[in-house]
Amino acid sequence: MDQLKPIESKLSEMFKNSPPLPTSAKKMLVQWWPIATLLAGVFQLMSAWWLYDWGQNINKLADSLNKFTSPFGVAPAVDKLNIFYWISLILLVVNGVIFLMAYPGLKEKKIAGWNLMFLGALINAVYGVFSVLNDKGGMSTFIGSIIGTLVGLYFLYQVKDQFSGTDKVSAAHKS
Repeated sequence: MDQLKPIESKLSEMFKNSPPLPTSAKKMLVQWWPIATLLAGVFQLMSAWWLYDWGQNINKLADSLNKFTSPFGVAPAVDKLNIFYWISLILLVVNGVIFLMAYPGLKEKKIAGWNLMFLGALINAVYGVFSVLNDKGGMSTFIGSIIGTLVGLYFLYQVKDQFSGTDKVSAAHKS
C-alpha cells in the first residue's frame, strides 16, 4: 500500500477543508461500515456473476444474428461486447474481493481495513473510466462511479482518525 501514499496524501489535502461530520456520526459510520462493506462485497460479486452471464448471452446472441445476416452480404449487424466491458467486469470482481478482505480490518478498527477501502475507492474510479470506454452506455456509469468515489472518499477521510495502525485488542491485553 506504500505505492498509494502519494495519492492518499494528495487526496487528504483535497478533503481536509471539507465540512466535518459530527463525532456521533463518525462513530456510527465506523460501527456500521464493516457490515455495509461485507454486504457490498457480496453484492458486487453477485452483480459481477450476473453481468458475466449476461455478457455471455449477449455475445451468443450477437454471433447468432451475425451468422444469420452474413449470407445476405450484410456486415455484422450486432457488435459483441468489447474488451472494456470485460475489464470493467474484472475490476468489479476485484473491488468485491477487496471489500470482503477489508471487513476484518474495519471490524477491528485497523488502518489496514481503511487502506483497503481507500484502494477500493480508487478502483471504483478506474472502473468508471473503463466503463465510459465501453460503448454500451458507459457515460452514466462513469458519472455514477466518480460521484460514488468522491462521496466514499469524503467519508473515508472523515473517519480515518478512528482507525489505528496497531491491533487495539492486542494492545489492550498487553496493558
